[in-house]
Amino acid sequence: MKIDSHQHFWLFNEERDSWINEEMKVIKRDFMPEDLELLLLEQDFDGCVAVQAAQDDAQTEFLLSLADQNDFIKGVVGWIDLQSSGLEEKLSTYSDKKLLKGFRHVLQDEPEDDYMLRPAFMKGVKMLANYDYTYDILIFPRHLKNALIFAQSLKNQRLVIDHMAKPYIKDGLIDDWKRDIQAFKGLRSCLL
Repeated sequence: MKIDSHQHFWLFNEERDSWINEEMKVIKRDFMPEDLELLLLEQDFDGCVAVQAAQDDAQTEFLLSLADQNDFIKGVVGWIDLQSSGLEEKLSTYSDKKLLKGFRHVLQDEPEDDYMLRPAFMKGVKMLANYDYTYDILIFPRHLKNALIFAQSLKNQRLVIDHMAKPYIKDGLIDDWKRDIQAFKGLRSCLL
């Protein structure tokens, strides 16, 4: 089976999607399954995984709804408040959603580079393994050292490093990224 492992769908909202700057103005519009389906078929893909683009429960519900309506969406990576006191209950509620495969948090936008190492955050991520969910790490190269500590502390949690931590390829600044990303090679729980 050939899968696009990271696809976003959204109804564009100027305020919520303020991360889409003028350089990316071509994507300042709605992106829905019908925009992708033909492209997947033309490239002989069997489907995709829809990944959250907003940090709220409504986004997860939106993606699950799209997955229910479109057979080619084979899985969803949503958002959940990993530091919530009601996390266990919320995860239990989601456990019957078979297309929900994991969660992520936009760590790259947090003011602290070590946000992922907060005890409450790590405790929440550790709970995901109990439900066989993955956790996607969305970071920049400067976060890789903390992400390695994070990954080493979560040996039973399957992790995905989204976009390979977004190396600065066009700027030619990949030496530090290359060194730091290679440190993940020996970790069985990490997918790049």
